[in-house]
Amino acid sequence: MNLVKKYYDSKDKPATQPPSGGTPTAQPPDSAGKFYRVQIGAFTVKSNADALLSKAKAAGFADAYIKFE
Repeated sequence: MNLVKKYYDSKDKPATQPPSGGTPTAQPPDSAGKFYRVQIGAFTVKSNADALLSKAKAAGFADAYIKFE
């Protein structure tokens, strides 16, 4: 069984996970001038990246974007 699926299907999940469907609440910055980035995907097919971007925006992440490298 896939280890990631096994973890998420487990009843012994850590209590620190946000509720399903929830979004993290805004917190004040740790220190001025620092940024913490979170990447939710990396794709070689642009249509796959576009699909995940649409899903992220539909979930309320208005500032989500695709960066081409």
